[in-house]
Amino acid sequence: MGKIVYKIVDPNIGAPSPVTATGTVQQWPLGVRMRALDYQTGSVGSAGNYGEFVYLRGSDATHGCLVYVDSVSAKAAGTAHTASMWPVMGIAAGALSATSVFGWVQVAGICDYAILTNTSFAAGAPVFLASTTGQIDSTQSETGFRVIGIAPIVSYTSANSSMTVMLNYPQHIGATANL
Repeated sequence: MGKIVYKIVDPNIGAPSPVTATGTVQQWPLGVRMRALDYQTGSVGSAGNYGEFVYLRGSDATHGCLVYVDSVSAKAAGTAHTASMWPVMGIAAGALSATSVFGWVQVAGICDYAILTNTSFAAGAPVFLASTTGQIDSTQSETGFRVIGIAPIVSYTSANSSMTVMLNYPQHIGATANL
Protein backbone atom coordinates (compact mmCIF):
# COMPACT_ATOMS: atom_id res chain seq x y z
CA MET A 1 0.00 0.00 0.00
CA GLY A 2 1.37 3.44 -0.94
CA LYS A 3 1.29 6.55 1.19
CA ILE A 4 -2.28 7.64 1.91
CA VAL A 5 -3.10 11.18 0.74
CA TYR A 6 -6.52 12.13 2.10
CA LYS A 7 -8.41 15.19 0.85
CA ILE A 8 -11.76 16.43 2.15
CA VAL A 9 -14.50 15.61 -0.39
CA ASP A 10 -17.83 15.53 1.45
CA PRO A 11 -19.25 18.01 1.97
CA ASN A 12 -16.96 20.41 0.18
CA ILE A 13 -17.26 23.33 -2.18
CA GLY A 14 -14.41 23.91 -4.58
CA ALA A 15 -11.17 21.95 -4.86
CA PRO A 16 -10.60 19.11 -2.37
CA SER A 17 -8.62 20.27 0.65
CA PRO A 18 -5.75 18.14 2.09
CA VAL A 19 -6.36 16.97 5.66
CA THR A 20 -2.78 17.77 6.62
CA ALA A 21 -3.39 21.49 6.06
CA THR A 22 -3.39 23.64 9.20
CA GLY A 23 -3.68 27.38 9.64
CA THR A 24 -4.15 30.22 12.05
CA VAL A 25 -7.40 31.32 10.38
CA GLN A 26 -10.43 29.13 11.08
CA GLN A 27 -11.74 27.67 7.78
CA TRP A 28 -14.63 25.46 8.98
CA PRO A 29 -16.99 25.35 11.98
CA LEU A 30 -15.21 23.75 14.96
CA GLY A 31 -16.35 20.18 15.50
CA VAL A 32 -17.61 19.67 11.93
CA ARG A 33 -17.10 16.13 10.62
CA MET A 34 -16.23 15.50 7.00
CA ARG A 35 -15.28 12.55 4.86
CA ALA A 36 -12.04 12.43 2.92
CA LEU A 37 -10.87 10.28 0.03
CA ASP A 38 -7.38 8.86 -0.43
CA TYR A 39 -6.24 10.35 -3.72
CA GLN A 40 -3.42 7.80 -4.09
CA THR A 41 -5.71 4.76 -4.32
CA GLY A 42 -8.96 6.21 -5.63
CA SER A 43 -10.83 9.20 -6.84
CA VAL A 44 -14.34 10.51 -6.49
CA GLY A 45 -16.66 7.88 -7.90
CA SER A 46 -14.13 5.02 -7.76
CA ALA A 47 -12.86 2.63 -5.12
CA GLY A 48 -10.48 4.13 -2.57
CA ASN A 49 -9.82 4.56 1.11
CA TYR A 50 -12.25 6.83 2.91
CA GLY A 51 -11.60 8.44 6.25
CA GLU A 52 -13.60 10.65 8.59
CA PHE A 53 -12.08 13.79 10.07
CA VAL A 54 -13.11 16.38 12.68
CA TYR A 55 -12.06 20.03 12.33
CA LEU A 56 -10.68 21.35 15.63
CA ARG A 57 -8.61 23.99 17.38
CA GLY A 58 -5.16 22.79 18.39
CA SER A 59 -3.50 22.70 21.77
CA ASP A 60 -0.30 20.67 22.06
CA ALA A 61 -0.56 17.99 19.36
CA THR A 62 2.05 17.02 16.79
CA HIS A 63 1.33 15.37 13.44
CA GLY A 64 0.43 11.72 14.01
CA CYS A 65 -0.12 11.89 17.74
CA LEU A 66 -3.10 10.40 19.55
CA VAL A 67 -5.37 13.16 20.80
CA TYR A 68 -8.43 13.63 22.95
CA VAL A 69 -11.24 15.33 21.07
CA ASP A 70 -13.35 17.63 23.19
CA SER A 71 -16.09 19.77 21.64
CA VAL A 72 -13.70 22.17 19.89
CA SER A 73 -10.08 21.18 20.66
CA ALA A 74 -7.55 18.44 20.03
CA LYS A 75 -5.32 17.77 23.05
CA ALA A 76 -2.42 15.32 23.09
CA ALA A 77 -3.45 12.16 24.94
CA GLY A 78 -1.39 11.26 27.98
CA THR A 79 0.22 12.83 30.97
CA ALA A 80 -0.64 16.48 30.22
CA HIS A 81 -4.37 15.75 30.28
CA THR A 82 -4.61 12.76 32.62
CA ALA A 83 -7.52 14.08 34.65
CA SER A 84 -9.55 14.72 31.50
CA MET A 85 -12.63 12.65 30.85
CA TRP A 86 -12.78 13.20 27.09
CA PRO A 87 -13.36 9.66 25.89
CA VAL A 88 -13.28 10.33 22.13
CA MET A 89 -9.89 10.14 20.48
CA GLY A 90 -8.30 10.47 17.07
CA ILE A 91 -4.98 10.99 15.29
CA ALA A 92 -3.86 14.54 14.45
CA ALA A 93 -3.54 14.83 10.65
CA GLY A 94 -1.37 17.95 10.96
CA ALA A 95 0.56 19.76 13.68
CA LEU A 96 -2.08 21.26 16.00
CA SER A 97 0.52 22.74 18.30
CA ALA A 98 -1.28 25.80 19.73
CA THR A 99 -4.78 27.13 20.37
CA SER A 100 -4.23 29.54 17.47
CA VAL A 101 -3.84 26.63 15.01
CA PHE A 102 -6.80 24.89 13.34
CA GLY A 103 -6.84 21.57 11.48
CA TRP A 104 -8.13 18.03 11.09
CA VAL A 105 -8.13 14.98 13.38
CA GLN A 106 -8.83 11.56 11.88
CA VAL A 107 -11.41 9.47 13.75
CA ALA A 108 -12.27 6.73 11.22
CA GLY A 109 -10.61 4.88 8.36
CA ILE A 110 -7.07 3.75 7.61
CA CYS A 111 -4.43 6.03 9.12
CA ASP A 112 -0.78 5.52 8.10
CA TYR A 113 0.83 8.16 10.30
CA ALA A 114 0.05 7.12 13.92
CA ILE A 115 3.03 7.63 16.25
CA LEU A 116 4.03 4.62 18.34
CA THR A 117 6.49 4.10 21.16
CA ASN A 118 9.73 2.24 20.68
CA THR A 119 8.04 -1.15 21.05
CA SER A 120 6.88 -3.91 18.73
CA PHE A 121 3.24 -4.36 17.73
CA ALA A 122 1.51 -7.42 16.37
CA ALA A 123 -1.21 -6.94 13.77
CA GLY A 124 -4.56 -6.58 15.54
CA ALA A 125 -2.93 -6.22 18.97
CA PRO A 126 -4.57 -4.14 21.72
CA VAL A 127 -3.49 -0.49 21.87
CA PHE A 128 -2.73 1.47 25.05
CA LEU A 129 -1.89 5.08 25.92
CA ALA A 130 1.89 5.32 26.15
CA SER A 131 3.81 7.02 28.93
CA THR A 132 5.03 9.47 26.24
CA THR A 133 2.31 12.03 25.50
CA GLY A 134 0.51 11.47 22.20
CA GLN A 135 1.98 8.05 21.50
CA ILE A 136 0.44 4.59 21.53
CA ASP A 137 1.95 1.48 23.07
CA SER A 138 1.48 -2.27 22.72
CA THR A 139 1.60 -2.88 26.47
CA GLN A 140 -0.11 -1.29 29.42
CA SER A 141 2.31 0.89 31.35
CA GLU A 142 1.72 2.69 34.62
CA THR A 143 0.09 5.47 32.58
CA GLY A 144 -1.51 3.36 29.87
CA PHE A 145 -5.23 2.86 29.60
CA ARG A 146 -6.54 0.65 26.80
CA VAL A 147 -7.78 2.44 23.71
CA ILE A 148 -10.60 0.70 21.86
CA GLY A 149 -11.49 1.39 18.24
CA ILE A 150 -7.89 1.42 16.98
CA ALA A 151 -5.95 -1.56 15.68
CA PRO A 152 -2.60 -2.04 13.92
CA ILE A 153 -3.16 -3.43 10.42
CA VAL A 154 0.26 -5.10 10.12
CA SER A 155 3.04 -6.00 12.58
CA TYR A 156 5.71 -3.44 13.52
CA THR A 157 9.13 -3.66 15.12
CA SER A 158 10.67 -1.32 17.65
CA ALA A 159 12.57 0.36 14.79
CA ASN A 160 9.38 1.87 13.34
CA SER A 161 8.39 5.41 14.32
CA SER A 162 4.94 5.43 12.75
CA MET A 163 2.41 2.78 11.87
CA THR A 164 -0.74 2.12 9.88
CA VAL A 165 -3.85 1.56 11.97
CA MET A 166 -7.56 1.18 11.39
CA LEU A 167 -9.54 3.81 13.29
CA ASN A 168 -13.15 3.25 14.29
CA TYR A 169 -13.93 6.24 16.53
CA PRO A 170 -11.26 5.42 19.14
CA GLN A 171 -12.11 5.80 22.82
CA HIS A 172 -10.26 5.10 26.03
CA ILE A 173 -11.78 3.27 28.96
CA GLY A 174 -11.59 6.11 31.48
CA ALA A 175 -8.92 8.29 33.02
CA THR A 176 -8.07 9.30 36.55
CA ALA A 177 -5.96 12.05 38.10
CA ASN A 178 -3.29 9.54 39.15
CA LEU A 179 -2.84 8.04 35.67
